[in-house]
Amino acid sequence: MAKRFRFLLLDADVVIEVWRRGAWRHLVSHGEITMVETVRDEARFYEDADGNRHEIDLAPDVASGNVKIVSVALAQIQQLIESVPAAWRPDMNPGETASLAWLLSQPSEPAYRLCSADHITFRVLGMKRRSEAGISLEEILAAIGRVQPDLARHFTRKYREDISRQGFADGLQRD
Repeated sequence: MAKRFRFLLLDADVVIEVWRRGAWRHLVSHGEITMVETVRDEARFYEDADGNRHEIDLAPDVASGNVKIVSVALAQIQQLIESVPAAWRPDMNPGETASLAWLLSQPSEPAYRLCSADHITFRVLGMKRRSEAGISLEEILAAIGRVQPDLARHFTRKYREDISRQGFADGLQRD
Protein backbone atom coordinates (compact mmCIF):
# COMPACT_ATOMS: atom_id res chain seq x y z
CA MET A 1 0.00 0.00 0.00
CA ALA A 2 1.29 3.46 -0.87
CA LYS A 3 2.14 5.83 1.93
CA ARG A 4 -0.22 8.62 2.92
CA PHE A 5 1.60 11.85 3.69
CA ARG A 6 0.49 14.16 6.45
CA PHE A 7 1.66 17.72 6.70
CA LEU A 8 3.35 17.98 3.30
CA LEU A 9 4.38 21.51 2.28
CA LEU A 10 5.14 21.98 -1.43
CA ASP A 11 7.24 24.56 -3.25
CA ALA A 12 6.22 25.85 -6.71
CA ASP A 13 8.86 23.92 -8.65
CA VAL A 14 7.51 20.68 -7.22
CA VAL A 15 3.86 21.58 -7.91
CA ILE A 16 4.77 22.39 -11.51
CA GLU A 17 6.78 19.18 -11.99
CA VAL A 18 4.06 16.97 -10.49
CA TRP A 19 1.48 18.53 -12.82
CA ARG A 20 3.86 18.18 -15.79
CA ARG A 21 4.25 14.47 -15.04
CA GLY A 22 0.51 13.95 -14.66
CA ALA A 23 0.86 12.83 -11.05
CA TRP A 24 -1.04 15.63 -9.28
CA ARG A 25 -4.31 13.73 -8.71
CA HIS A 26 -2.37 10.75 -7.39
CA LEU A 27 -0.34 12.93 -5.01
CA VAL A 28 -3.41 14.75 -3.71
CA SER A 29 -5.12 11.42 -3.04
CA HIS A 30 -2.14 10.35 -0.89
CA GLY A 31 -1.58 13.28 1.36
CA GLU A 32 -2.47 16.46 3.10
CA ILE A 33 -1.01 19.16 0.88
CA THR A 34 -0.18 22.63 2.17
CA MET A 35 1.33 25.56 0.30
CA VAL A 36 1.92 29.19 1.07
CA GLU A 37 0.00 31.82 -0.88
CA THR A 38 3.13 32.83 -2.80
CA VAL A 39 3.63 29.29 -4.10
CA ARG A 40 -0.01 29.08 -5.16
CA ASP A 41 0.50 32.30 -7.10
CA GLU A 42 3.78 31.10 -8.69
CA ALA A 43 2.49 27.68 -9.78
CA ARG A 44 0.20 28.86 -12.58
CA PHE A 45 1.26 26.76 -15.57
CA TYR A 46 3.74 24.26 -16.96
CA GLU A 47 5.06 23.54 -20.43
CA ASP A 48 5.06 20.04 -21.87
CA ALA A 49 7.89 18.49 -23.92
CA ASP A 50 6.53 20.15 -27.07
CA GLY A 51 6.50 23.60 -25.46
CA ASN A 52 2.72 23.72 -25.10
CA ARG A 53 1.51 25.70 -22.11
CA HIS A 54 -0.94 24.06 -19.69
CA GLU A 55 -2.69 25.93 -16.90
CA ILE A 56 -2.48 24.63 -13.34
CA ASP A 57 -5.85 24.95 -11.63
CA LEU A 58 -5.52 24.48 -7.88
CA ALA A 59 -8.90 26.09 -7.10
CA PRO A 60 -10.94 22.82 -7.01
CA ASP A 61 -8.45 21.20 -4.63
CA VAL A 62 -8.36 24.27 -2.41
CA ALA A 63 -12.18 24.47 -2.39
CA SER A 64 -12.48 20.77 -1.51
CA GLY A 65 -9.89 21.05 1.28
CA ASN A 66 -7.41 18.73 -0.43
CA VAL A 67 -4.95 21.63 -0.59
CA LYS A 68 -4.58 24.07 2.27
CA ILE A 69 -3.26 27.56 1.53
CA VAL A 70 -1.49 29.33 4.40
CA SER A 71 -0.34 32.90 4.93
CA VAL A 72 3.07 34.02 6.10
CA ALA A 73 3.60 37.21 8.06
CA LEU A 74 6.11 39.64 6.60
CA ALA A 75 7.90 39.63 9.97
CA GLN A 76 8.46 35.86 9.67
CA ILE A 77 9.95 36.30 6.20
CA GLN A 78 12.18 39.12 7.36
CA GLN A 79 13.35 37.11 10.36
CA LEU A 80 14.31 34.21 8.08
CA ILE A 81 16.15 36.44 5.61
CA GLU A 82 18.13 38.07 8.41
CA SER A 83 19.07 34.66 9.82
CA VAL A 84 20.85 33.40 6.69
CA PRO A 85 24.24 34.52 5.40
CA ALA A 86 24.02 37.61 3.20
CA ALA A 87 25.72 35.69 0.37
CA TRP A 88 22.78 33.25 0.25
CA ARG A 89 20.01 35.85 0.06
CA PRO A 90 20.12 36.44 -3.72
CA ASP A 91 19.33 32.71 -4.20
CA MET A 92 16.13 32.95 -2.16
CA ASN A 93 13.04 33.39 -4.34
CA PRO A 94 9.72 34.52 -2.83
CA GLY A 95 8.00 31.12 -2.82
CA GLU A 96 10.75 29.14 -1.16
CA THR A 97 11.47 31.97 1.28
CA ALA A 98 7.83 32.13 2.34
CA SER A 99 7.64 28.32 2.56
CA LEU A 100 10.76 28.16 4.72
CA ALA A 101 9.58 31.04 6.93
CA TRP A 102 6.22 29.35 7.46
CA LEU A 103 7.74 25.93 8.11
CA LEU A 104 10.32 27.22 10.57
CA SER A 105 7.64 29.14 12.49
CA GLN A 106 5.58 25.99 13.10
CA PRO A 107 5.83 23.85 16.22
CA SER A 108 7.91 20.71 15.77
CA GLU A 109 4.76 18.59 16.10
CA PRO A 110 3.07 17.95 13.79
CA ALA A 111 6.19 17.60 11.69
CA TYR A 112 5.72 19.27 8.32
CA ARG A 113 7.97 18.18 5.43
CA LEU A 114 8.94 20.74 2.79
CA CYS A 115 9.37 19.38 -0.72
CA SER A 116 11.45 21.59 -2.98
CA ALA A 117 14.08 21.31 -5.68
CA ASP A 118 15.89 24.54 -4.83
CA HIS A 119 19.32 24.16 -3.27
CA ILE A 120 18.81 27.12 -0.96
CA THR A 121 15.82 25.43 0.68
CA PHE A 122 17.82 22.37 1.70
CA ARG A 123 20.88 24.44 2.56
CA VAL A 124 18.89 26.63 4.95
CA LEU A 125 17.23 23.59 6.53
CA GLY A 126 20.67 22.04 7.03
CA MET A 127 22.08 25.24 8.50
CA LYS A 128 19.16 25.43 10.93
CA ARG A 129 19.62 21.76 11.86
CA ARG A 130 16.23 20.89 10.41
CA SER A 131 17.36 18.66 7.53
CA GLU A 132 14.69 16.12 8.48
CA ALA A 133 12.07 18.71 7.52
CA GLY A 134 13.09 18.47 3.87
CA ILE A 135 11.98 15.83 1.40
CA SER A 136 12.67 15.37 -2.30
CA LEU A 137 10.13 14.80 -5.03
CA GLU A 138 11.82 11.45 -5.71
CA GLU A 139 11.08 10.34 -2.14
CA ILE A 140 7.45 11.43 -2.33
CA LEU A 141 6.80 9.79 -5.69
CA ALA A 142 8.42 6.54 -4.55
CA ALA A 143 6.34 6.53 -1.37
CA ILE A 144 3.08 6.88 -3.30
CA GLY A 145 4.01 4.26 -5.88
CA ARG A 146 4.91 6.59 -8.74
CA VAL A 147 8.65 5.96 -9.16
CA GLN A 148 10.11 8.24 -11.85
CA PRO A 149 13.63 7.17 -12.90
CA ASP A 150 14.13 10.17 -15.19
CA LEU A 151 13.90 12.96 -12.60
CA ALA A 152 16.32 15.86 -12.89
CA ARG A 153 19.05 15.78 -10.24
CA HIS A 154 17.56 18.61 -8.19
CA PHE A 155 14.43 16.50 -7.55
CA THR A 156 16.40 13.57 -6.07
CA ARG A 157 17.02 12.35 -2.54
CA LYS A 158 20.78 12.40 -3.07
CA TYR A 159 20.67 16.08 -4.05
CA ARG A 160 18.56 16.94 -0.99
CA GLU A 161 20.91 15.05 1.32
CA ASP A 162 24.09 16.52 -0.22
CA ILE A 163 22.85 20.11 -0.02
CA SER A 164 21.46 19.63 3.50
CA ARG A 165 24.84 18.33 4.67
CA GLN A 166 26.52 21.35 3.10
CA GLY A 167 24.12 23.67 4.92
CA PHE A 168 24.70 21.82 8.19
CA ALA A 169 28.47 22.27 7.80
CA ASP A 170 27.95 25.96 7.01
CA GLY A 171 25.87 26.27 10.17
CA LEU A 172 28.61 24.70 12.26
CA GLN A 173 31.11 27.23 10.93
CA ARG A 174 28.75 30.07 11.95
CA ASP A 175 28.39 28.83 15.54
